[in-house]
Amino acid sequence: MILPKEGTLISSFSQNEVEIDTLIREKQKDKFNGYIKISTHNIESYIIFENGILVGATYKKGKGKIKKGKDALNNIKSIEKSNFAIFEYSPYQLRYIKELNLEALFTSFRIMTELPKGKRVKKKKVKIPDLRNALTEMGSKFLSGYAKFSMEDYNFYIIAKEGAPMACFVVGKEDFTSDEALQYFLNNLGPCIIEMFSLEQNELIEFLKSHNEMSITEDGFDIVHRVYMSRDLLLKAHRLKDPEKKVIDRILKNFKEDEE
Repeated sequence: MILPKEGTLISSFSQNEVEIDTLIREKQKDKFNGYIKISTHNIESYIIFENGILVGATYKKGKGKIKKGKDALNNIKSIEKSNFAIFEYSPYQLRYIKELNLEALFTSFRIMTELPKGKRVKKKKVKIPDLRNALTEMGSKFLSGYAKFSMEDYNFYIIAKEGAPMACFVVGKEDFTSDEALQYFLNNLGPCIIEMFSLEQNELIEFLKSHNEMSITEDGFDIVHRVYMSRDLLLKAHRLKDPEKKVIDRILKNFKEDEE
């Protein structure tokens, strides 16, 4: 890990006083910004938090290879008889830490960190997001860029090239890319802010080339088409103009059962 020296040591103790999982939950609840160093006589590991969300980790045992991301976190949770040191950073310093340690970040957080900022062309608050409408709007504008759906506890990004959706990912308490991200979004709808950003064609192409893991498959497009076309028709049939999420879920569930 490459770490700036400006961090503030706020606590240090041994594992006899607290379990790793308990400590992680405490920092999530505190919306902590910084990292926890977990070490033994031959292990050195780090967990990075941003606003209480786990965004990355590294793990190294002896002369072995450094493990990063979720693979590192799984190894960290199995460490016994370790020492802890907790360092706090400002949000600005933490952004710097993430940029210096991209390979340590979980997949979606690494993608988000490398995503060009772009120029915002739309911002709208909605009660229930309609992905199909968003894709239609991106297509009509031949938008090369992305739409960001800011939900209560996660963000969903879908990236388009000349209006055609190409890739997507979820950032939050869960870490998903590609079709899994689409399915997670569709299963966790709620009030959100939709923003659209345009990117330069060359920077978008380079970004997509470096992140094949978030590409949407044909199965993913089938999910979007089937669920949202059905959603519109069903809501009209039930004459629901502004339904609650649980109402939509019940209608869609019954529809899927009928399809099967």
